[in-house]
Amino acid sequence: IENVSLLLSDSTYSACAELITDMALELNLKINPRAASFLYAGIVTDTGRFQWMHKPERVFLVASMLTGLGAKTTELYDFLYVETLESKQMKNYFSNRFVFEDGVAYLKNDKEVFEKFNIDVFSVSRGMVNLAAGIDTIKIWLNFTMDPEKNIILGEFRSRGIKIVDIAKKYGGGGHEQACGASLQTWEQVDQVIQDYKQLL
Repeated sequence: IENVSLLLSDSTYSACAELITDMALELNLKINPRAASFLYAGIVTDTGRFQWMHKPERVFLVASMLTGLGAKTTELYDFLYVETLESKQMKNYFSNRFVFEDGVAYLKNDKEVFEKFNIDVFSVSRGMVNLAAGIDTIKIWLNFTMDPEKNIILGEFRSRGIKIVDIAKKYGGGGHEQACGASLQTWEQVDQVIQDYKQLL
């Protein structure tokens, strides 16, 4: 028997867990409370706590069904968002380093941050980008992190109410309309991305 792989891609879903849940419900598969909790967690994290959704009516319906199947929402939110004092202090360090210009916030992290903190690249790049979210005058926020092992700069881009994915695609990246990213080669290229987003605004 040959190995067979199947690729299922549907960009109308906001989260892979939303698609899996929809399929499971359609096939009348049993979803126990533990599975429901994991699927709910996938939806919550992929949508940024229900901020970035392609079809909100379906996302909320699926999430509601998962809570009805026993998803432990309070425990999940505690697991995801309650943190240690050290973690909070580290986030304060990154928050204070954001630059705010022309409606755009951006953060540049070189390899020195990994000497200062015992933290992985993913936790800095994706984990710190939303520290600049929720500021009334900031419509676009960006985080650029040097990956010392791969020698590339990981760019994470977010916005409120503005389609920004086309600029991510310009630099070989992609993602959701308001939550996307790209891998960049130089800090000069990073500065160009920042300028492009300022120009977009």
